[in-house]
This record gives sequence, C-alpha cells and structure tokens, in this order.
Amino acid sequence: MQASTAILLVQTGTPREACPAAVREYLTEFLNDPFVIHSRGARWIIKHLLISCYAKKTAEKYARFFNGHGRTLTDTSNALASKLEQMLNNTRVVSAMRYGEPSLERVLNKLVHENISQILIIPLFPQFSRTTTGSIINHVSHILPLLSKKLSVSFIEHFYHDPHFIDCLTAHINSHLDKDTEHLFLSYHSLPTSYVRKGDPYVDQCVQTTNLLKQKINLPADKISHVYQSRMGWGQWQGPFLKDELEQITRQGVKKVAVAFPGFTFDCLETLDEVGGMSLQLIPCLNDSDQWANALEQIITSKMI
Repeated sequence: MQASTAILLVQTGTPREACPAAVREYLTEFLNDPFVIHSRGARWIIKHLLISCYAKKTAEKYARFFNGHGRTLTDTSNALASKLEQMLNNTRVVSAMRYGEPSLERVLNKLVHENISQILIIPLFPQFSRTTTGSIINHVSHILPLLSKKLSVSFIEHFYHDPHFIDCLTAHINSHLDKDTEHLFLSYHSLPTSYVRKGDPYVDQCVQTTNLLKQKINLPADKISHVYQSRMGWGQWQGPFLKDELEQITRQGVKKVAVAFPGFTFDCLETLDEVGGMSLQLIPCLNDSDQWANALEQIITSKMI
C-alpha cells in the first residue's frame, strides 16, 4: 500500500462524557438517523418525548461503563488503529465515530488535508446491517463530495464469514471457556423483525457466523445457543432472547453458563452493563487485542491485493 492510502475504522459512537447533557446530545443524533429508526413518527416521539426521560439513567450506565472498563470506546478504537498503523507500512490508520466525536466529517477532512488520495473504510461490525454499516456508507456518500472530488473511497462492508475473523474469534472464545462450562450463548444485538422483512441481511449473517463458530468452538454444538439481546422501544424484535433462554436452561439445572458476543468487536454498554447483571461468565470482545489486530491486518491486506 502507498503512503497516500489511509485506513479508517468506524464505530457507532459514544457520548463525550457520562453526563445527561452529553448523553442527550449523542442519543439525539443517533436515534434521529432514519437508517436506525425508519419511522418518522417514531423518531419524533423519541426525540421530543423519550430522550430527555432516559438521558439521566443512560448517563449513569455510561458512568458505570467508563469507571468499570477503564476506557471509552474512543480509547479502544484509537489503540486498535495505532497497532494496525505499526503493522501496515506507509499507511495511515485512524478511527472515527458515526455519531459523536471524532466525527466522520472531521476525520475525513483531516485526511484530505494530509493529501490522502485513497481511503479504505472499515465499519467494525462483522455483519452488515442497514442500521450500522449501511448508515455509515450513506453518510460518507453525502459528505464526501463536499470534502474532495479526488478522494477514492472503498468499504469492507462485512467480515462475518472471513476465515481470519472466525479463527481469531474462535481462539479467543476457546481461551476464555472454563473446563466445566456447561453452555455457551452466542449473543447478537437484536433487530426489529420489520427490518428483516424489508431485506436487511443482518440476521442471516448472524446465523451464518454462529454456524461457522459452532464447528470450531470447544463445546458440542447442542451446548451452544444462538440468541439476541438489546431490544429498544416497541414492536417485534428478532429472537430468541438471551434473558429468556438463560432462565429456561437454569430451570433445567444448568449452572455454568458463558456468553460471547460475535456481533460486537468492542465491549460497550450492551456487552458489559446490560448483560453484566445476569448470572453469566462474560467473555470479553476482541477489543484492541493483538490477536484481533493481526486478524484485521490480514483482512485488510486480502482486500487490498
């Protein structure tokens, strides 16, 4: 790769601090995205009636996350970018957020002024969803013409079945399983079923990820369950749900249960705060581990050949 090439890692985002005002600002931008909330009426209700009600409670969750985890999503993203930049000669690697700071606009503008001519953008979501990667691609397509007409941009839209990702995640999960683990949940962020019916490929890709992992994880396939979490608002959401399935197997006498998150590459509120209140062994996400940096470097290199 040439010196005029940059890699841009993108995550959803995070409030600048764990206070109601910052959380309100972040949630307003996030939940006002039509790629996230399809209904204009629902976005109006959320923006004008619900965000203020939930800002304080959500800020308390972020405070627990920041204090307990010790690092924000921005910290972990920057650490991963730094590792990749050392691996990829003559290539800038930076991180940005779809919502909040550092924003896509700010980071892309900075790269333009550094005379970068080619950018490979990698949304750090293994599975493609219109609500995540789709929103990022759409946003970039709108702001890019305003920044530069010479900048060439490409995307890695998913890596849910990439052998480097699957092997890395398998080894990571296996290294955290105890010898007496009786059951493992593979838990993914849920999605409204209406989005699935409209053609969002996310759920199908999640199922494919689970099937690939089941072939390599050191547990019998019938001891591994595919579940979802993180419902938001009303309507029907994709299941089965982690909480319900956990209650069912504990009633059957299963005690030693672990959970991993193949749809999340970084730990966040959903993996640590939401699930942390359940009686489960939490297997951390890949975060900025050396193993994940190595696997991501291989994914990037294979796409650039």
